[in-house]
Amino acid sequence: MTVRKLVLFLTLILLPGGCLSGLGGGIETREILFQVHEGANDGYAIELDIVYVHDEALAKKLEAYSARSWFRQKQLLIASHAGALSVRQLERPPGLPPKTIEVAGRQRDAVACFVFANYFARGEHRLRLDRHREARIELGPKAITVVDGPAGS
Repeated sequence: MTVRKLVLFLTLILLPGGCLSGLGGGIETREILFQVHEGANDGYAIELDIVYVHDEALAKKLEAYSARSWFRQKQLLIASHAGALSVRQLERPPGLPPKTIEVAGRQRDAVACFVFANYFARGEHRLRLDRHREARIELGPKAITVVDGPAGS
C-alpha cells in the first residue's frame, strides 16, 4: 500500500468518528440539564455559555476565569482562538422546566467543557464538566452547582 493510500484510508476511518474520540480522547460529557430555581439571580434570567475547548493550554487558562471575566472577554477570546473553542449560548429565566442539552459531534472531541453563568451576584459562577457524563446544573439564588447522575433525575 502506498503512503498516499494509507493516508486516505486513515483519514476515512478516523474523521467520521470524531478523530480518535473512540480511543480515549475527548470529554465524557454527553448530556447537560439546566435547572434554574425560583429566586435565582434575583428573579432575572441567567445568561449561560457552554464553552467547548479544543486546546489544553486554553483550557488551563479558562480554569482561572470567573464568569464575569469570561463574559467581558469572550468576543476577544473567540476571535483570537478560532477553531480552539466553540460556545453555545443560552438564557434561562427562573422557574421554567429544566432544559437538557445534548453534547454531540465535534463538541465531544473537546479537551474541556465549561459552563459560565452570568449572575448579578459576585462569584466564580464557573463549572468544569468534562468528567461528568450526565450533569445536572443547579442554578440557585446566588450560585451554580453541578450534580452527578442522570440528567433527568
